[in-house]
Amino acid sequence: MLTSLWSFLGRPELPPPVNFIGVRIPADRSPPRLVALRTTNDSVFHAAQNPDLRPFWGTGTPWEFRDRSRIELKHQPFESCNGLYYVFFSFAEDDLPENMNVAKFPDEEHQKWWGDVFIVKVQKFVELGTNDLLVYEDVPREFLDLELITKGGLGRVRRGNGGYTG
Repeated sequence: MLTSLWSFLGRPELPPPVNFIGVRIPADRSPPRLVALRTTNDSVFHAAQNPDLRPFWGTGTPWEFRDRSRIELKHQPFESCNGLYYVFFSFAEDDLPENMNVAKFPDEEHQKWWGDVFIVKVQKFVELGTNDLLVYEDVPREFLDLELITKGGLGRVRRGNGGYTG
């Protein structure tokens, strides 16, 4: 029905959900791993096709209190790992445990991470007016061997538009 409404309003139809592979950094201290994800058009980001993380965070406050940060990786030891990524996280600190897998680096915000954190690789970003479209590609297996993951460098990612370039 949402797709029909969009079409009626003269906006492009939203694409159907797609499946892809992302990285899950669990809050329970188990190792980061590749995980199958599916997209949803239920978004707070004015973008279609965001990862549906409700199976991990639930449908309440953690899902509603979510955000993302952009990271661009260059000159990585594995060429397949270079590219544009988004880190998706929840800031529902009263509902999710602190993620101890993501190393904390002191900064002006004293940033902490709550619940499972996810990293997805973006193949391209398509501007569709009021709703943009993220097109994903599978995160390569070698990504789990990058220092960003093995040494907890994700703690240096600033929330919001700041991003991280490594």
